[in-house]
Amino acid sequence: MILGSNGQLGNVLSLELASSNYIVTALSKDSLNITDSEAVYSSMSRIKPYLVVNCAAWTDVNLAEKFPTKANLVNAESLRGITRACLELGIKLIHISTDHVFSGMQVMPYAVSAKRFPVNQYGESKLGGEIVIESSMTENFWILRTSWLYGNSDKDFISKILKKYRANNYLFIII
Repeated sequence: MILGSNGQLGNVLSLELASSNYIVTALSKDSLNITDSEAVYSSMSRIKPYLVVNCAAWTDVNLAEKFPTKANLVNAESLRGITRACLELGIKLIHISTDHVFSGMQVMPYAVSAKRFPVNQYGESKLGGEIVIESSMTENFWILRTSWLYGNSDKDFISKILKKYRANNYLFIII
């Protein structure tokens, strides 16, 4: 089961897994409101997936500053219902998080055990989700932290950089 299948990662992951002959239930925010814990439990108990990959998230870093309560609801509070359903129904969980849970001040890659110290509301909300999972589940979960995603979207890192440079009339030479 892929949660957030209408997002950049969820969409690509759903398509890739389905093309590799996995049985995939791809749920977008239109088909499942992850902030409704009863709806989450109902869907998971009906579908009975072996694994849930939570790609659903509030990902707009700037808007998270303006609307921290909404970002927290999606990125942290929704994990209460998701983890409860996974625990009670014996479902494994992969949760996609972010490098924004760290300060960004370290030069070397962060260790799994590194101290998390978010510097913005987005990072705070994603850290909140990680804490919900870690405090609820003792096994059968994985938290994957990523930075910018790229490919298959006009909202990915490369596309945004190219758009910015085009808007400023910079010339690109690709070798």
